[in-house]
Amino acid sequence: MMALVQSLERQYLAPAQLPDNSVVVVLGGGTRSAAYPRPIGEINEAGDRLIYAAWLYKEGKAAHLLLSGGNAPWSGSKQQPEAEVMASLLELMGVPRTALWLEGGSVNTQGNALETRALLEREGVHAIILVTSAMHMPRSVRLFQHQGLTVIPAPTDFMVTDEDWAYYTQPSLPIQLMNLLPNADDLVVTSRAIKEHMGALFYTVRGWR
Repeated sequence: MMALVQSLERQYLAPAQLPDNSVVVVLGGGTRSAAYPRPIGEINEAGDRLIYAAWLYKEGKAAHLLLSGGNAPWSGSKQQPEAEVMASLLELMGVPRTALWLEGGSVNTQGNALETRALLEREGVHAIILVTSAMHMPRSVRLFQHQGLTVIPAPTDFMVTDEDWAYYTQPSLPIQLMNLLPNADDLVVTSRAIKEHMGALFYTVRGWR
């Protein structure tokens, strides 16, 4: 499982120093809407995207955060576009609304890239810092580059750290036996990794990257 995940997560790492006052594009997929009985919008397992974006803003790396995510057909027709949910949560984290640009028309990563490029063109922006989950970054970078944008990756939501890798690959019989036991969390993560590889293949076949 870890090798499959690392094959995606380590393709694009953030540079040692990110530029200041950039446009940071934050991809949707990290929130749940404020549908009853939730009192407010919530973050999900990929919610690190928002936490990292807020941190980048407070570190002076982002002049604007462009939030990309619409209302997918399977999420219910009365739901807010995800960009709006992300905006409300980022405001709770102290990011002013004036720093947020919202793109609420896209329903997948290809749409994120298309709609974001159109918005950025109107603002005269051609280079971005891209924030998404580390496993999702390879597919995302290529789609945004395909739209003619210069992309600096800033991945988050890493599932395998160096410490994890060192621990689980050490030559210890008890640890290796534990690695062989079925684990529901590992199945979920493996499914995500397989989905990313399949998505990359599908986008290549469609000529989107």
